[in-house]
Amino acid sequence: MNRYILQENIALRGWLNRPYNYTKGKHSAPVQISKEQFAKLSDCEEAALLPDDELTAELLGMELIRTASEGEKAADWQKYHFYPHIYFHSIELEITERCNYNCRHCFNAGSIGVPRNELSAEDAKRILSEASEEGVTNVVLTGGEPLLHPDFFEIIDEIQKCGMTLLAINTNGYFINEKLLDRLSLLEPRPVMKISFDGLGFHDWMRGVLGAEEKTVRAIKLCKERGFIVMIQMNLNKRNLDVMNSSVDFLNELGINRVRIIRTTEAPRWIEQAGNDCLSWEEYYDAALEITKYYVSKPRNFSIDFWEYLFVNERKKSFRAEKIQFRDAEAHPWIFSCQGRIDLCANGELYPCMQMSGGLKEAGVCLADTKKEALEKLLTDSLYLKFVSNTVGDKKKGNERCANCPFFKYCGGGCPALSLILHGSYNAPDDSSCIFFRDGYYKKIREILPGYTDKAPMPDIDSSYLKDFDYDIKELIKLDFSQFKG
Repeated sequence: MNRYILQENIALRGWLNRPYNYTKGKHSAPVQISKEQFAKLSDCEEAALLPDDELTAELLGMELIRTASEGEKAADWQKYHFYPHIYFHSIELEITERCNYNCRHCFNAGSIGVPRNELSAEDAKRILSEASEEGVTNVVLTGGEPLLHPDFFEIIDEIQKCGMTLLAINTNGYFINEKLLDRLSLLEPRPVMKISFDGLGFHDWMRGVLGAEEKTVRAIKLCKERGFIVMIQMNLNKRNLDVMNSSVDFLNELGINRVRIIRTTEAPRWIEQAGNDCLSWEEYYDAALEITKYYVSKPRNFSIDFWEYLFVNERKKSFRAEKIQFRDAEAHPWIFSCQGRIDLCANGELYPCMQMSGGLKEAGVCLADTKKEALEKLLTDSLYLKFVSNTVGDKKKGNERCANCPFFKYCGGGCPALSLILHGSYNAPDDSSCIFFRDGYYKKIREILPGYTDKAPMPDIDSSYLKDFDYDIKELIKLDFSQFKG
């Protein structure tokens, strides 16, 4: 037998839903391991005599332990810390609702002149510090337009001080310049620049400002020249369908890394300004198929991701149908419908996801307020926690359609945010998932992508069960307020 101790950079961590993990460094993403591996690592918080068996050799090979002298102890930060809540890997922080554009689909405000919420630098710093203490490792900054925040660089500094990683910045690109990129270039890794662009010749109208497209293209080019990863976020609706193929070609020429295409949703402001030129789910799925056909017709430098539908990587010749989220949700009813990210808005309140925030704000619903209670408390005991801890089992028990559906084991009931928006209840059906399976879109995807590797295969299943339900969108965000009571 020999004495072993944790390597100097290894720490032990646990959460309610994943108790056995190690991290490499204080703030790196945790790696799940077996109960047996974890038990032996726990012995090595102090120099421990271990048998030279297969498990010890395995931990040595993983570089998790090293030989030690008698009496050696790991540093306090390396020792097991258990967080009494589910695992949250990142926080999406809306630091301001203010914006220099007047986007027609915005759910944050009725007009550009309305006063909007903004986190103070002090509140942002406190929240980041508290999130770090709760095991959160990654940050995404969003808005509004986050680069409008007067203390943007101060917030960036706090992220670094907390040992967290700035994963990405959601921006319209207007304020991207050399000075900003000089500062962001110092970060390791550099954040992904998520820039909004809604199509050639269409972007100005969508954003409500003349010259927005020119500013966005300039920002994309500058980010690529400086070596940043650029992800484009595009809306898709009836008004810009005819420019999507030319926009795909244009973005490929710019050398961007990824395009995420989002179905424009029925926000009150969009209905008022665009006459509700949203695509139905069937129209959205069909349009995505046509765009995908064009996308794969030529070599592409970027991957393409259709929200709640399909991810395709032409270069790697692979795809994934996003509705097929689980291998067998029925066998694992404790799996969360959506999990892992804290979404915090500029008013200091937590929401299950940003897509829900507009409707809940409008209805005056508060699930958790970080200006009144510490994040530690809100992640362990709050109305917010009730929703983010919602499981696929809860979803199945929450509505008859999912309970009897043969596709439930693969979709887990779909997106809770869409259930809330379309039916007013977190555990109602997600019609977008039902329509996907009802109309055989998984088969249609496979037919247009022959030779591509399917990352989430599913067997053919009879869809007749879904044929007779009503999927017409009648009234949005008619909330059942009883579900928001403690």
